[in-house]
Amino acid sequence: MAMTSLQIELYRQVVNHFSQKLGTTVESFAETAGLDPSRLRQFADGHRDDISEPERQRFRELCDELIIAEEDEVKEHTSMGYDPPRTAKDIGQALLVAAAKTQGE
Repeated sequence: MAMTSLQIELYRQVVNHFSQKLGTTVESFAETAGLDPSRLRQFADGHRDDISEPERQRFRELCDELIIAEEDEVKEHTSMGYDPPRTAKDIGQALLVAAAKTQGE
């Protein structure tokens, strides 16, 4: 099944978010997830508009683990009185709000 434009943008932003957060390249992130590095780089850079369902599944599995780690990081920051860092969930929520505004116009 083809990805929607919202899914494409979410995956792109999450790939870049976690690559930056981990201080690694998109290619290294892809290798960790068991994905083809050049295909994920092309997707992240907007030169490809889809990744296969098996690639999406592997991507989601890795992101699920990273999201749990982010939740722990947010709890730690807030318990110490610091502002929480931007998370993948924040990215998703921002995209949904933007999509809702666009549909409402």
